[in-house]
Amino acid sequence: MSHGAQLNRASALLRQIRALAPTRPDWASASDLLALLAMAQLVNAGLRPSALPVGDLFFGSRVAKTDSTLFGNALTRLAGRCPADALSAEIIAIALSAKYAELVSDPCMLGWLYQILLREESADLRRGKEEIEPARIAAATQWFTPEWVARYLVEETVGTGRSPLRDREFCTVLDPACGAGHLLVELLKQLACSNESIESALKYSIYGLDIDPFMIELAGFALYLECRKLSATIADFSLPNLYIVADDASIGSLWLGTNEPQRLLSRSPFSDSTGKLPGTFDAIVANPPYLSHRMMPPPISEFLKTHYPASQYDLYAAFFSMGIKLLAPGGRLAMICQQSFLSIQRYRQLRAEMIEQCRLESVAQLGPGAFAAKAGEKVNNAIVVLSKKISGTEGGGAIRFWRLLDDGDKERAETLGLSNLPATEVESDYITTLLQSVENAPIALWSPREINSLFSNCEPMQNGKNGIVCTNGLFTCDNQRFVKRFAEVCEHERHEYVSYDKGGGHKWYRTTPLMLHWRKNGNEIRQFRKSRGQAYALPGEEHYFKVGVTYSYIGTRGFKARMLSPDSIFDIASSAVFSDSLDHVYMLGFLNSALACFMLGVLNPTINFQIGDLRRLPFVVPSDRVQQEIASLVQRAISLARVVESFDPDSPVWSRNVLPDPESETAHYREYLRIIDELNSEERTIQQSINATIFDLYGISEATRDLVLKDPWVVRSHGDLCKPLSLQKCRAVAGEVPRKMEASRR
Repeated sequence: MSHGAQLNRASALLRQIRALAPTRPDWASASDLLALLAMAQLVNAGLRPSALPVGDLFFGSRVAKTDSTLFGNALTRLAGRCPADALSAEIIAIALSAKYAELVSDPCMLGWLYQILLREESADLRRGKEEIEPARIAAATQWFTPEWVARYLVEETVGTGRSPLRDREFCTVLDPACGAGHLLVELLKQLACSNESIESALKYSIYGLDIDPFMIELAGFALYLECRKLSATIADFSLPNLYIVADDASIGSLWLGTNEPQRLLSRSPFSDSTGKLPGTFDAIVANPPYLSHRMMPPPISEFLKTHYPASQYDLYAAFFSMGIKLLAPGGRLAMICQQSFLSIQRYRQLRAEMIEQCRLESVAQLGPGAFAAKAGEKVNNAIVVLSKKISGTEGGGAIRFWRLLDDGDKERAETLGLSNLPATEVESDYITTLLQSVENAPIALWSPREINSLFSNCEPMQNGKNGIVCTNGLFTCDNQRFVKRFAEVCEHERHEYVSYDKGGGHKWYRTTPLMLHWRKNGNEIRQFRKSRGQAYALPGEEHYFKVGVTYSYIGTRGFKARMLSPDSIFDIASSAVFSDSLDHVYMLGFLNSALACFMLGVLNPTINFQIGDLRRLPFVVPSDRVQQEIASLVQRAISLARVVESFDPDSPVWSRNVLPDPESETAHYREYLRIIDELNSEERTIQQSINATIFDLYGISEATRDLVLKDPWVVRSHGDLCKPLSLQKCRAVAGEVPRKMEASRR
């Protein structure tokens, strides 16, 4: 069952349960509901722990093995909270039906159910920008690992031919944020092939830590079910090394990477023992928590600044840094993290530390959608695998990488296994060359050396000599207070407002629908910013109302640049580029070229485009002929974009054409589609001509041109200029279908 299908099936089971007893008081919490379903899993597996007084109510005539072991009774206490009554028995019968058979057989089922229960709460926690209380850190950061990702992380660390064993019969493996045990179960599968190896894995090899006691309980239950699937008998194994790591600030496992690891308080929920952890580990696997520094409570933020200065901006980065510190020489780390770690400037020191201490072995760029429960373009993941250098000079070997940026790529990885997909390989000296070529070098293994050399051979776009300035836009501190749509501003108030460019993701040209309250030269905004701790001076103010090029800070549909609206101020979400030496129309063409788009993806392969990334773009000053050629093409593209916005009901320049003849509505719609198709076709031709001219300017080879043009990020950025409205949408917009568009196009 695919990860997405698994979550859908789990959601269906929860809906069916809740429909039976929507007001049941003992199902008020996730732990109560999951206790019931834990019992369903025991019944399904034919396991009856002797400490659970359930009689025959749940098992009925089913043949079940009594488990009287300390191991079994300790790890299944969760199920003991299930009320022994008729309704519980009815729910268990539903869970055991054929519809849910595969789901209930999965030892990690409770984790997926808990993930679904957390969705709504976690979304609420993350919706704003405010810091999260320490007590709610766990709920805000728990996103469990899909099986295909977990399998790859484990294969790369302790799989056949990759085990870091040296002089011992067992290796030590740590998951420092183990959640409900999804990675631990995969570790057990890899390490255990007999009762003896199960015992060794539990007693000596596998270590799992978490700040949430309930997660450790779920992880223990998942390991119990997997052990009983793997073992030939009902053996009494050692209790697993699962520990709650807790302190008042919810710093947890991160203490291990400091000079004060004794500050870590760890205990087992299954016995009275406290955690005795190795000083280093032979392998570390992790799907760490993600939490931006903007949302961290002050104790965690200050802790990271003190102990993890190179990785203080997100919890996942601190876990990555800790993992490197805890690896024994020759040990291996495999972690799924935000792919921004590989590129953005704030992590340049962390990347340098990684390259100095470790050998990078593989990178899988997953893009958005790797976590079915965590949808959204902003969630871009990558898997990084590395080994700790035994000596400071070792290196060599190939680095494998994959780019799984669309859903089809991830489906193939899930079905076949990531390691079975063809990988691209580059020699490890690629990283050294890149560090020498690019300031604050990103790790973009997909970028050919010909492109990388541009960063060392060309001046950056803003270099203080060519008259180009890339600047951030205005941050009002409260757009709801100062920004309105054009239609919301009364005629007699318009003299107090100016045009305001803000985001939008449009290409070539777009008339902004927004107005900024600019009374007394923006004095109210200045005073308000000052009251919120911002500077009285406004960002980019010297460029307000000037001709320039802007782009959207967040580009879910790729990078798209456009002309600033005439006589406008621009928002921080529409930072802008200005030049007193080059034609702005040429600058627009360059920024929308395939080469510039690809190079931006090298610098920052996320949807958040920083103004610093544009400043670092390798820039070749064009000849007058090239500048004129590009400018002519762009002027035509701008005219097409202005026609397109006249078709859009959300645009302030939407042209409300005459109503169609009701008897020929379909014919009018076909004409509308034909015109849209012509506009897109012409814009594609223009884009191709711009691409070719910029490639020629930079001297790019045919082979590299082909690679750039096929790059998923470039393809996304260069999609259709205009998406036609459906016929239903056209009818909904005042009952109109665009008509006589040939005339408006001319």
